[in-house]
Amino acid sequence: MEIAMLRTLVLSALLAFALPAAAQSVPATNYTDMWWNPAESGWGITFAQQGEFVFGTLFSYDAAQRPMWLVMSEGTWQPVPLDDFSANPADLGTYSGPLYRATGPPFNAVPFTPVGAANLTEVGEMRVAFGSTATTLEYTVDGARVTKSIRKQVFGPRPADCGAAVGSRAGAANFQDLWWNPAESGWGLSITHQADILFSTLFTYGADGNGLWLVMSDGLRQPDGSYLGDLYRTSGSPFDSEPFVPVSNVRRVGTMRLRFTDGQSATLEYSVDGLAVAKAITRQVFGNPPVECAS
Repeated sequence: MEIAMLRTLVLSALLAFALPAAAQSVPATNYTDMWWNPAESGWGITFAQQGEFVFGTLFSYDAAQRPMWLVMSEGTWQPVPLDDFSANPADLGTYSGPLYRATGPPFNAVPFTPVGAANLTEVGEMRVAFGSTATTLEYTVDGARVTKSIRKQVFGPRPADCGAAVGSRAGAANFQDLWWNPAESGWGLSITHQADILFSTLFTYGADGNGLWLVMSDGLRQPDGSYLGDLYRTSGSPFDSEPFVPVSNVRRVGTMRLRFTDGQSATLEYSVDGLAVAKAITRQVFGNPPVECAS
């Protein structure tokens, strides 16, 4: 059966593709969160899951050790063969899809021209197998294959508990999700929310048009209800390095502040080397139902 769906951020166009086979139910667990390998700090991946679809954004480094982000914008559920089913529903399949690299206008461009098909390069594919005891990430970039064991990153008391949203999320107090400006497709913000701390990863573009990612790793809730923290740029081992050396090259480039109007809309303010940017953002909806998390 075919459906029409907005391919998020980097594709920004209506596309049709097949739903997973209805004979096997999608696992109920929602995997929206930030994931990493604790032995390889400095890179990570965020997943936003809505219904049968997973949007994965990988934050790593290219061959020159520069920040590089890659996106699986349409990860679809792939059930395992019936004779391989385990007793645990969390093991009943994987999510996979094409992997893209994008170019675009500099982060501070006004106006920011939406990214189109001409800015996209399909570099490989991504597959993530979420298991009850272990999760495996596999991806290829221009023929280089990488396999990693990953787990949720915990920086607060515990990870957020995410599931299908029921009704409006305007009253939501947890902001963990994928956020964007619908008029400026091609860049976005992944927010992970634990207790009163936001870990936010911004994926956008540098002055040369190549992918750039920046991170606010400790955005603390302020007395006025906003979240404020230092913004960093890192460099590190190329994505396919074996072993991957934990990152030590971290440079503070400015600050980031998020002001939430309600549970569905916010204002993003940040600075990079003295260049200030302010954007209206909202939660990205690419599947049904969307996600809602609780601390």
